[in-house]
Amino acid sequence: MDANSSIGTLVRGATANNQNDPLSFSINPDTPNGYKVDFVINIFANNGGHEDQEHISTTIAPLFSDHNVGNVVLTVTSQGNLGFNDSPSNFEGSGFIFNRDGKNLLFEGAFLAGLSSGQVSDVARNSSEAGMDQDFIAVPGKTLAINTPGELADQQSMAVFEDSGHPNPIGFEVTQESYSFSTPPDDDYVLLKYSIKNNNNNRIDNLYVGLFCDWDIDEENLQTNQVDFDPNLSLGYIFTPNFPTYGGVKVLNGLGATSYRAINNQEDLFDDLRFTEEEKFQFLSEGFERTTITTPGDQSLLIATGPFQIEPGEGVIAGFAVLGGDGLEDLTTNARAAQNKWDEIIGINLPGNLPTTFALKQNYPNPFNPTTNILFEVPKTTRVTLKIYNVRGQEIITLMDEMRGSGVQPPVLWNGTDKNGTAVPAGIYFVQLRAEGFSQSRKMILLR
Repeated sequence: MDANSSIGTLVRGATANNQNDPLSFSINPDTPNGYKVDFVINIFANNGGHEDQEHISTTIAPLFSDHNVGNVVLTVTSQGNLGFNDSPSNFEGSGFIFNRDGKNLLFEGAFLAGLSSGQVSDVARNSSEAGMDQDFIAVPGKTLAINTPGELADQQSMAVFEDSGHPNPIGFEVTQESYSFSTPPDDDYVLLKYSIKNNNNNRIDNLYVGLFCDWDIDEENLQTNQVDFDPNLSLGYIFTPNFPTYGGVKVLNGLGATSYRAINNQEDLFDDLRFTEEEKFQFLSEGFERTTITTPGDQSLLIATGPFQIEPGEGVIAGFAVLGGDGLEDLTTNARAAQNKWDEIIGINLPGNLPTTFALKQNYPNPFNPTTNILFEVPKTTRVTLKIYNVRGQEIITLMDEMRGSGVQPPVLWNGTDKNGTAVPAGIYFVQLRAEGFSQSRKMILLR
């Protein structure tokens, strides 16, 4: 340790450095990662006739780092945050920058996982003013490490955290891996792989996992964002009309997006309750109740996948891409490229990513005019029928009667017509799924 350094004589306007006589310090091995250290530099000149001070700070083993090899910059952390490590102050990190123009588009990003309204583990904002949940704790010795190049990508990181910071933890450990690429068509996104391991002696049932992202597409005007969703791509996105850049999140694992919420910050997050555990689990698990916001405002999104069942000591994998685009067409092109890259380096047959039961999801949008998407899941290859009925129980149209393989099925479109192609009147209708003795119906509302 050397706390003194001599520069020597300087004439007016000259510059010098202390490369040949550096200051040095040692770090106690018990110092926690992410610990901030403030230094005071005392400057003496003219034989003590002049004194001054400078203050600098540094972080010991920072808990965050940037992906920066392609057209995007995204900060990843050791504790499940995205964009910044210290939200809402947002000094530790770069956010999400697209096309290297220096403009951050992401105010807050966070990983969430929940079993119920009383048991959600996350690092998103909470119900207190300017407060953040801190449920994830970095596992000692496994804090963030980023490599350029990585084994599977031009830049690759890994961190491990657990939800032991929650007062009622679910009891899982997450290995977070991220991948970015320097050349087209893969340079406009970052892939995020979350391997979730059950550390309990009992099975974890019905675990939903997702990402919450508060986008500010036009940082000069936060009240201009709109939100939308592409069910075919499991892609949620936010944009500002007449502004070139789109930002979005896509689910990559086999289940796809099973819940998506377009969030109006003023109504949902800035009210007296702010962002409660109940709201977090609702948005993780509700399906597709509100997927679009067309009125400009300050908006966020939450996109989720699941539910997962995880046996003791076993794990499942959830995958997301955080991406940008120059307009919607470019964004969707980048989303397809992200899916192709995920399938190439991670694979599609992942543990826990196939449905275990038949399920008919709520149609999207609902109410609708003139079309709606119908989503369903089957646990094995079987014949499936999908029919529409009116309130009197009369069959309107058969949308499907065919064999389907296991998995989350692509959305089935109904355009509000009967089997003769005639538009049906506005009103309440029911969609019914039948397969191997299973039957489930959902109510739909058609507007004209």
